[in-house]
Amino acid sequence: MEIRYLENCEKNRIRELYDKIFNDPEPFTDYYFSNICKNDVLVLEEYGNILSMLQLVSKQVVLNGELTKVHYIYAVATDERYRFRGYMDKLINKAMADLEKSGEPFVYLTPVEPNLYKKYGFEIVYDKHIYGVKNIKEEDKIFEPTQLDMRIMKILCDNILTKKYKLYINHDEAYIKDIINQMMLNGGYLTYQKENDEIVGYSIVGSNGEVWESIFDIKPINLVYKRTMPWIMVKKFDENIDITKVYINDET
Repeated sequence: MEIRYLENCEKNRIRELYDKIFNDPEPFTDYYFSNICKNDVLVLEEYGNILSMLQLVSKQVVLNGELTKVHYIYAVATDERYRFRGYMDKLINKAMADLEKSGEPFVYLTPVEPNLYKKYGFEIVYDKHIYGVKNIKEEDKIFEPTQLDMRIMKILCDNILTKKYKLYINHDEAYIKDIINQMMLNGGYLTYQKENDEIVGYSIVGSNGEVWESIFDIKPINLVYKRTMPWIMVKKFDENIDITKVYINDET
């Protein structure tokens, strides 16, 4: 039995386990794995078989006004035939030890079951408000955003997120392009919020009508609150950092 990070040339070996565990649409999974070389893939394997895995996705956040590199734990899974043997515990502890040693201030994840991660020192720092939309005219739905749309989105993010949050994912061009690509794969759309014909925010809406992300100063009247759920848990390595006023909307 061995715990190790996969080389880039072998990272696609986890695709079989990923497909078994996660119920993602195939176009999204194909898109995700086309970029998997950017992630650190930690596995537990025996006799060449991958029994358990997690991925460390590199992220750039703005923390108290400064760009900071951190990682997001994603796609945590164990083959159902090998569960309850402590394999995932070994991977999580290994990943956190490596990140702490590298000097990162914290690591974060989106939990399916928050209680599973509290024993590792993770705490909930961001509850996501889930919205739907109403009264969006067909002509206001942008299914294929242009480069101009993406520039507008970035300007809105730079202006609004800086004012409202101490910690947020850096919405650079790569982030904007990625969320647009995922939106288009999902059959969703972009729509702008306007006030007196001026663009004051935007929403990314999935094909099911739920809002993936909405950036605004004042809540638009076309957003309809649906529910709130625990969304982001953080494990701090530097206890002096202040994890408040957080906006992290990541899923991948």
